[in-house]
Amino acid sequence: MKKTLTIFALLICIAISQTSFAQNTVESIRSDYSAIKNTIKEMGNGEEMPLLRYEIIKNQNLPGTGPHKEVVQFYFSENENDYGEIESRLIKYASVKYNFAAREFYEEYLYDKNGKIEFIYAKNPDGPDFETFEFRFYINAGKIVKVIINCKKENETKFSQIYSGATLDAKYKTYYDNFIKQADKNIKMFNAIDY
Repeated sequence: MKKTLTIFALLICIAISQTSFAQNTVESIRSDYSAIKNTIKEMGNGEEMPLLRYEIIKNQNLPGTGPHKEVVQFYFSENENDYGEIESRLIKYASVKYNFAAREFYEEYLYDKNGKIEFIYAKNPDGPDFETFEFRFYINAGKIVKVIINCKKENETKFSQIYSGATLDAKYKTYYDNFIKQADKNIKMFNAIDY
């Protein structure tokens, strides 16, 4: 009986510490996101050293949907050696805005201090019944720690939360997989700019 109670108490402690860790991680990611958004907002006012920025614009005419414009912005930092030469660049944040016909898509990707994805925000008007989804994925060490999904029906003006949890509902896995592919594609595009 004593052994069973000890194991039960240990399991409760583990569950509480994991919940606390996930919450701290989500708060840390939110803090990183807020900091980068504030820095981007302040860019150009001359008061603060701005993040560096690359911008790629792609215009094309797609069959069936017409004019397509995609704008990708990369914000990054540079690491210099003792002689002032740039040794490396590290992506911090990327935004992707594009359209298919009249539908506008928008995505944000936040990367941690090691260049790994830690947060994805996406507004996607491509739901199966013409819904617009808002996705928020909080990621730590390649694993989801929190997901928030909001939805707005075709004739509605406000989003309503339809899911919030520490795991991903299977019906949204394709969306998440596509966003992770884009996060990796962003890094490849960013690295290719200098080469």
